[in-house]
Amino acid sequence: VWAAINARERGASVVLLEQFERNHARGSSHGDGRIWRKAYDEDVYVDMMEQSLDRWHALGDADNEKVIEQTGLVAFDEASSDGSVFGGLTALFERRGVPYSKLTAHEVRARFAQWDRVPDNIRALHIDDAGCIFAGRAQLAAWARAESLGVETAENTALDAVEFSSGVQDSST
Repeated sequence: VWAAINARERGASVVLLEQFERNHARGSSHGDGRIWRKAYDEDVYVDMMEQSLDRWHALGDADNEKVIEQTGLVAFDEASSDGSVFGGLTALFERRGVPYSKLTAHEVRARFAQWDRVPDNIRALHIDDAGCIFAGRAQLAAWARAESLGVETAENTALDAVEFSSGVQDSST
């Protein structure tokens, strides 16, 4: 759906075909939610997340439907480990200006009541820039956005082949 939206915003004539009904449960984007975060070792993933977040927020604002929630994220590791995971994350956070906190097990227990039994040998990183995208709502809002832009949509339409010649022919079922 996002590819159709982006193409239409760039002026293309777009037809969006969905093999099943919109917001179906047969793909990876169905259900209650998906996490989003800036907790990656590589900048390219943070770049993609930052670009996507702007679009998700705009989608929810335009539809007056909450499709994204910022919840924060706590990542855990054993204090006895070599720290390679946290080292990569903290380096990225510092390079990108993402605020974070290093927490001891005691600090985790004091700050987050749901983790009151975290063992003493655990350490954690906390960032505010993480949360949940409400996938079902977001999918429906994206379809509505596409249609509001003039994207032609067809549900329950399987595409078997596309042939390119002087025109375009398809074998839709």
